[in-house]
Amino acid sequence: EPIALLPHHAVPLVEQRQLASLRDMADASEFAMLMRNGMDAVERTVAEIANAAADDAAAIGAAAHRLKGSAGMMGMARLSALAATLEAACSNGDAFEDTHRHLLESLQETRAALLQSGELAP
Repeated sequence: EPIALLPHHAVPLVEQRQLASLRDMADASEFAMLMRNGMDAVERTVAEIANAAADDAAAIGAAAHRLKGSAGMMGMARLSALAATLEAACSNGDAFEDTHRHLLESLQETRAALLQSGELAP
């Protein structure tokens, strides 16, 4: 996936076209629930990655794979790209501590951006 090859800071936090697609599929209350549930799921997966043993690349890679898909579906482009990078690092046996740190930072930045734009209710 080309987006995973970009430096994470080159990928937007939020993909507006994906959010617009989600918005078009639901009424306002359904969209709000979808975003809240989606953010909760993304946060749980990031916590799972954070709490995994540092040497358990298989568990971290599997969680990163799930995060790549769920964040992508929710329009959280940078989180999805970082998850793809983390997944690849785990499969290749590469160091992934920096990617893990960027993932945690991007989660906070994504949540703040979605709250500020009103896409995510407080």
